[in-house]
Amino acid sequence: MSRHFHWQPSEIDALPVEELLDAFEDAKDYLRIEAEAQNS
Repeated sequence: MSRHFHWQPSEIDALPVEELLDAFEDAKDYLRIEAEAQNS
């Protein structure tokens, strides 16, 4: 079962960290705007 979750360091290094951070920031902005829209 756990064999599906063997992550190699090289796989982690290959992740586009900058893109993930940008997507995270966009998601935070979206959630903040949504919350403000619901509260008004």
